[in-house]
Amino acid sequence: MKTLITNIVSSSKTSLKPYGSKLQQRYPKLYRFISVLKNGTSRFTKETFLFLNLKYKLWRNPNLIDQLTWKEVETYRQIPRDWKKVAPVMVVSSFPFLNYIILPIAYAYPHKLLSNQFWTLEQQLKFGEIDYYNKVKHYSTILELLLIHTDDKLDDTVAKNYMFDLVNKIKDGQEVTSEEVLELKPILKRPEFDLKKLSYDHLHLLEKVESSRRAFDLIQSSNLAYYAYWLREIDKKLLHQDLGKLPIEHIYTMCFERGINSRSHSIDDLKMNLRYWLENTDKLFEFNSPTFKRDNQEYFTLYLHSKILLRSSINRKSRYNPG
Repeated sequence: MKTLITNIVSSSKTSLKPYGSKLQQRYPKLYRFISVLKNGTSRFTKETFLFLNLKYKLWRNPNLIDQLTWKEVETYRQIPRDWKKVAPVMVVSSFPFLNYIILPIAYAYPHKLLSNQFWTLEQQLKFGEIDYYNKVKHYSTILELLLIHTDDKLDDTVAKNYMFDLVNKIKDGQEVTSEEVLELKPILKRPEFDLKKLSYDHLHLLEKVESSRRAFDLIQSSNLAYYAYWLREIDKKLLHQDLGKLPIEHIYTMCFERGINSRSHSIDDLKMNLRYWLENTDKLFEFNSPTFKRDNQEYFTLYLHSKILLRSSINRKSRYNPG
């Protein structure tokens, strides 16, 4: 694996060597094209090798996850998804002459053919917002499927009525609080709401909203559980972080990932909403409880629906108070 990556990167770098520094003055667009690909490839390679190193260490000692930073866990989770997107371009560009064809095409369509390592900050916001609204359009259908599943599988009339009242409140455009959503814990932890019990259409839309599909796993519930597991681990580590000290590009990415539209909020609002999300996750899984277990998936169904249920609450506009 490492040999393949090295060969691909070496080929990409070699193709840039004939160009001199004078390009910046005479051909600024061409220079920018070369710089984006070179810097993006360098960053992508660095993160890929970090992923491989973490993969080996976690294979030898799964408990090492407690010692990892949030950035290491994020890299471990994200790089396979980036490889799925970028690998075709990198592989084709490793062949002689084909790199002169595929690289300009990839540069022209970075949202579809390149990962975030190759994007500018403005592109990150632009593409993130496009993906955000592509996911939001599925929210109402997912809520309808959740109600259908509830009506079909749940016999508890009180629990069923609470579910319908809460979802209908959301559909009417009313804001619901984290406390109201957490009241669903004893309901959605029941066996009939296990991810494996949800319908194909329900799981399919959740996969679209979470972008959780993996290259070599076709089982939807497995992909979603894997996604929820690692996102939860990042939330756990971010909970005690000073969000004000995190790089802005990571704030943008983390907010989009959790259903917060980074492009429509100030940075203070993003930190406030992200903190609200993290506190909700903490209450959901009770990280500091002695009963917390990593392999416990009973709350994953509620966790994966939280960005939909809390959409209004995690997209508020007000001043962020770091204290």
